[in-house]
Amino acid sequence: MTLVALMVSASRLRVDGTFVRDTCATLLSGHDLVATAVLALGGLGLLVIARTGWMLARLCRAHRSTCRRLSVAGRHRGARVVNGVQPRAFCAGFLAPEVYVTSGAVALLSDAEFDRVVAHERHHAARRDPLRAIAARSAAFGLFFLPVLRDLQHQYTRMAEIAADEAAASRPADRRALAAALLVFDRCGAGIEPERVDHLCGTRARADVPLRPMATAALTLSVVLATSVVVTLSAAADSVALLTVTPHVALILAVGGVLSAGIGRVVRRRTGSARPT
Repeated sequence: MTLVALMVSASRLRVDGTFVRDTCATLLSGHDLVATAVLALGGLGLLVIARTGWMLARLCRAHRSTCRRLSVAGRHRGARVVNGVQPRAFCAGFLAPEVYVTSGAVALLSDAEFDRVVAHERHHAARRDPLRAIAARSAAFGLFFLPVLRDLQHQYTRMAEIAADEAAASRPADRRALAAALLVFDRCGAGIEPERVDHLCGTRARADVPLRPMATAALTLSVVLATSVVVTLSAAADSVALLTVTPHVALILAVGGVLSAGIGRVVRRRTGSARPT
């Protein structure tokens, strides 16, 4: 739908110099309420797009730079080994992530512990979690007027780790091995969250997302979306106005869908009807 809207908007765009000059003069005059709303919404939409794109490009460059600096010394039990005294494990890459471990992890972990750590990272790789994390951070930075997105990003990271632990340790013996590996990482300064070990030991982790800020964010999105729709319909005859507002409406619809899905998952977890997956 977004693609169709953009195509329709592009087909209505006129590049005649006189038309563009007159339209800009109308928008900047401030006497027309609809024109003023178009200018405000269009400016906000462009700011969101610019901030999201800038952060996305920055994070992608940093991720690629990190991947290029990795010096692979070999492979061990299905993972790429890089030099490093501290035990670490991670996956890197966007479309086809690879699992990496440090030589310190190879030295300190038993075979069973090492296998569970690799299985954990393979779950991240299968879900392309590095790409998801970058997209989430970029969206949270771009939609600066919704601070709850930063909390959702943090909670997503927490639950993604819990989900990977679940996928890597389905049997009691595997859960003990992974918990032992996490304790090794924590003793060496990796900063493992205690709730992950507690979860593996039987204390179920729950998503701790405040519903009130999420409801406020949903209300804000609804107001902006309704305003955008009204302005778009009111300015339907104006191709420049329609093209200006359409990307903003598309962004709000996309983020609204993500927020709705997030609220649904939180409600299901709080009512005990879903396990971390």
